Amino acid sequence: FAMVETAEGYANLDAIAATPGLDGIYVGPTDLTLSLSKGQLAPSLDREEPEMVAALQKIAAACKTHGIIAALHCATPDYATRAIGWGYRMVTVGGDTRFLSAGAAAAVADFRSQTGQSGKGAPGGY
Repeated sequence: FAMVETAEGYANLDAIAATPGLDGIYVGPTDLTLSLSKGQLAPSLDREEPEMVAALQKIAAACKTHGIIAALHCATPDYATRAIGWGYRMVTVGGDTRFLSAGAAAAVADFRSQTGQSGKGAPGGY
C-alpha cells in the first residue's frame, strides 16, 4: 500500500495508482485535508466539505481504474459506510486511543452509577 495524504501525492495520484505491484492506496484524511487546504480546514477524519469529498471520491475512482484497493481511515461507522459507497474497499473505523478512551470512560461511568460516586471529592484519591 501507498499512502496519499499530501497535495503532492494527490497531484500524482494516477502515477502512484499505476505502480506495478501496488496493492492499494490508503488515505490519511486529516493530513490530506491539511495539505490540500493549506491549513485552512481544521484537522478531522470524516470530511464533509464538498472539495474534500470530491478528492476522496477521486482517489477511490483512480484505485478502481487501476484495479487496486482504495482504503480510508474513518472516525465513525456511518462515514465508513459512505466511503464504501464511494468505492473504498477497506475502511478502518476509529483507532486504539479512541477505543481505549471510550472503554475507560464507559467503565468509570458504570462504576459511578453502581456506587453513587460522582467522582468529585469521592474517596479513593482517583
